[in-house]
Amino acid sequence: MVGSINEVSSTMKEQSKAVSNINDTIGELEETTQKNADNANEVNEIVIQTGEMASRFVKNAQSKEF
Repeated sequence: MVGSINEVSSTMKEQSKAVSNINDTIGELEETTQKNADNANEVNEIVIQTGEMASRFVKNAQSKEF
């Protein structure tokens, strides 16, 4: 009986460690996901600015006589 209790206790400790590791990994994934979202927003801003610059260049070039 004591052996069974010790075995259950040991198994529960292992499961607790596994759950803790899973929680840590989920936290890391959330952090990475947020960084990726931030990077995507930065890239989007760069794309918008680049598009606006290109439009100004085209308008400027069209207004010139060659």
